[in-house]
Amino acid sequence: MTLLFVFLLSILSTTLFTNRLGRRGVHDAAAEARVLRDTAYAVRLCARAVDRLFEAAGGSSLADAEPLQRLWRDVMAARSHVVLTWDAAAHAWAHATLGG
Repeated sequence: MTLLFVFLLSILSTTLFTNRLGRRGVHDAAAEARVLRDTAYAVRLCARAVDRLFEAAGGSSLADAEPLQRLWRDVMAARSHVVLTWDAAAHAWAHATLGG
């Protein structure tokens, strides 16, 4: 549950940050791309951690009654969201920072 909380908090902070920039009439593409990059990286680390826990738990963690399999599925599904994929976020950041 803590992992899901961290994930949702990162999404909320990204949204608040971009909304705050928009209200001030400022569009800082590099800053927005950096927040998205950092969020995607945090999600990547969380997914890696849950994957390691799932692996360590063994075959019994596959049972429907096990909370770990639900957490694993949720994190893997969230990681697949286009905004949270590392490749897309890193590319957007590089484009905003380095141009091109």
